[in-house]
Amino acid sequence: MSESYTIYIPEDLIVFGVIAMIVVVALMVRRRRKSRRSTSSVRPAAHRVARVPGASNRRDQLTTKIRGLEQRLAAFEHYATDPARRLATEIDELGSAEGASGKPVA
Repeated sequence: MSESYTIYIPEDLIVFGVIAMIVVVALMVRRRRKSRRSTSSVRPAAHRVARVPGASNRRDQLTTKIRGLEQRLAAFEHYATDPARRLATEIDELGSAEGASGKPVA
């Protein structure tokens, strides 16, 4: 016949074990977040904000960078929306530069 045994675990020990597990999990989460922060601080050069002379804080630097990017975007938009007449004129000028034989003039 088999006998059954009952193991008695004091309530204080159970509470201590639960608290210890909570502390261990909290430390693991903290370590993971800290390691993510350290790796995310090394950003590619494209995402770095260049130091702008006269800009005192990060907000000023970002504002200056945004203005520069807006200017570049405006230039690209100008080229993309250039009227077809101008392009056609340039093509015609290239065509008139060719000789009567249809060969390009060097």
